[in-house]
Amino acid sequence: MNDFSQIQSVSIDLGLQVDQIDLTYVNELPATYSSLYGENQLPSTVTIGEQGQLIIMVSKYLNNSEKKLAIIRGMVYADFYRRNQYTKKYPHPVGQAIQSYREIYETDDVNRLIKAFEAIRFTTLQKPDNLYTYILETNNKLFPWQRDLGQIIKKRFRQQYIQHSTSLLREGWASLKQMEIMANVLSKKEAIEGALLFNQMKRRPTGIRLQDLGRTLLQQLTEPEINQAIETFNDADLIHRAYTQTIHHDENIAVMFTNEKKLRDYEIVKKFLINLSNLNLYPILKVDRLKTEKTRELTVYYQAQDIHNKASFQEIRQQLQTLWGGRVYIKPEK
Repeated sequence: MNDFSQIQSVSIDLGLQVDQIDLTYVNELPATYSSLYGENQLPSTVTIGEQGQLIIMVSKYLNNSEKKLAIIRGMVYADFYRRNQYTKKYPHPVGQAIQSYREIYETDDVNRLIKAFEAIRFTTLQKPDNLYTYILETNNKLFPWQRDLGQIIKKRFRQQYIQHSTSLLREGWASLKQMEIMANVLSKKEAIEGALLFNQMKRRPTGIRLQDLGRTLLQQLTEPEINQAIETFNDADLIHRAYTQTIHHDENIAVMFTNEKKLRDYEIVKKFLINLSNLNLYPILKVDRLKTEKTRELTVYYQAQDIHNKASFQEIRQQLQTLWGGRVYIKPEK
C-alpha cells in the first residue's frame, strides 16, 4: 500500500469522508486569497476536476515526510468540502471554459472583458439592483459570447467566495483533525520533520494566520458544537459564536487603516473580521433603472462611506464604461 492509499484508508477509518479522491503533484500551489487574508503558504490544497472529482494538489518540492503531512492535510480539506453545507455544493471549475474563449475569439478582447467583469464582480452578491446582473441582462451591446463569458466569471467568483467565506473553518478543522491521522501513519521522525514545515509556515505569512485562529475559535466549542459548525457554519457564523475578548487579546489582531493608524478595539475588530469573511468591504453600487432605461446612459449610485480608495473607484468606472459601451455616471446615493 502506497503512502496516499494508507493515509486515505486511515482517514476513512477515523470517519472522514475521503473516498474517490485523486492526488497530483504540482510545481506551484494556487495562492490563498492573499489580497484578503494575507499570504498563507499551504503545503497542499484541494480543487475539483472537470468531472467533479476532488483532487489533492501537493507541492512536488517537499521531502517525503513533508509530502505525507501535506497529503494528510489535503484529506481533511476534502472531508470539509464534503461536510460543509456551502462547500459541498461547490460548483465545477471554470478555468478551462474561460481559456476556450481565448482560443476562439481575440485574446486581447477576451482579457479586456475579463478585467472589466472582475472589476465589478463583488456586486454579484449584493441586492437590490444587482449591477453585474443588470448589465448582463439588459445591455444589448454585448454579443451573446460576451454575455456567456460574464456568466462564467460570475460562477467563478461564487466559487472563490465560497472558499474564502469558509477559510477559517477549513484551516481550523484541518489543524484539529490532522493530528489524529498523523498518529496512525507517521513515524516519530516523520512527524517531527513534517511539523517543522508548519512551524516555518507560521513565520512566513503576513496577515491573519488562518490555521491558528481557526483552530482557536473551534476549540471554544464543545465536540457536538464543532461538528455542527463544520457542517452548517461559514466563517462569519464562527466569529459571531466564538471570537471572545480573551481570544482577541491573545491573538493580538488589529485593523490597519494606514501605516500609522491601527484599531485594536475588540468590537471593531470582530465586526471587521465578519465583514471581511462576507466580502462586505467593497463599495455598494446601485443602478437607477428608470433613468438608465430612459437615457441609455448607465447611472449608478454609491454610498459615500463605502468609497475608501479613489484610485480603485476610478478603475471601476472605467471598466463599467467598457462593459456598457457608452456613458456611465456614478453619483453619491440620494
